[in-house]
Amino acid sequence: MCNFRSLIAFVGCIGMSCAALAQGFPAKPVRIVVPFPPGGADVTFRLIQKRLSEELGQPVIVENRPGANGFIGAGYVARSTPDGYTLLGSTSSNLVVGPLISKSAPFDTLKDFTPITLLFATPNVLLVRPSLPVKSLKELVDHAKLNPGKLSYGSSGVGSGQHLDGETFKRTAGLNIVHIPYKGFGPLIQSLMADELDIGFMTAQSAAPLLASGKARLLSVYAGKAPAGFPRAPEVSEVVKEFYSRLAFIGLFGPARLSRSVLMRLNLAAINAVRSPEVKSKLEESGTVYANSPEEFAALIRSSIESTAHAVAAARAGGVSFED
Repeated sequence: MCNFRSLIAFVGCIGMSCAALAQGFPAKPVRIVVPFPPGGADVTFRLIQKRLSEELGQPVIVENRPGANGFIGAGYVARSTPDGYTLLGSTSSNLVVGPLISKSAPFDTLKDFTPITLLFATPNVLLVRPSLPVKSLKELVDHAKLNPGKLSYGSSGVGSGQHLDGETFKRTAGLNIVHIPYKGFGPLIQSLMADELDIGFMTAQSAAPLLASGKARLLSVYAGKAPAGFPRAPEVSEVVKEFYSRLAFIGLFGPARLSRSVLMRLNLAAINAVRSPEVKSKLEESGTVYANSPEEFAALIRSSIESTAHAVAAARAGGVSFED
């Protein structure tokens, strides 16, 4: 009996210690790993960085850790200690589309991460280099059909959401265009600006500075409402009837087994940061601010994986290969 009581007391002390630790979170800087080069998803996290730091009372560090279409950085966070100090700032392309297309993903999205909150959703866009002799999506389709195998399109990497979009566009429009994978949107944008690439599939958030500078021509905004200030452009499906894409989102994640108290502390801080007037107004220039509960975000991820799996299966059944 004495041993049993001692065990109960010991367990109670552990519980109180854990609670005290959670209440003291964070006691040191929090790091958000973005698994892409600068100029893509990290833009969102750099916008909320200052406000998030104020909410948490500790410095927030945004660290780009690119490679393997985001798998290196995401895998690193999946293996990190679930204490709330190492987080993942990533995208639906990385965590939903990538693992469905590639067998090399070093994680299971549903098992290896704790969704904290959906922050932001941005539509996708189809851009072309200004010197390409087309001014509309229909003209691009016609031009590509007259020049099979001569045009190239870029994505943020093999297995990315934009890779799936590009291959679906090829299949549904009946085109022969060559895929060139890049290690993120930054290098892709540089190639468009240098006239080394004909077509770019990317998020509206990444494309906004490029369009503002006149260094690319917008032909389509799809998978979401066009942000205010963007030129009028049709959905891809208005020209290519069978084309379909899904919502592109950016969210905050922790490793699996993140404690509930730390999870909710991070959730509230992130929601307050992204909804602050100065951050929200800036993000809404290229998309829509959401900020939701961990449960709502987890449900969105599950449904996105299910719908994207159907899209990938349909593409493969139609002869699409996602290997380069």
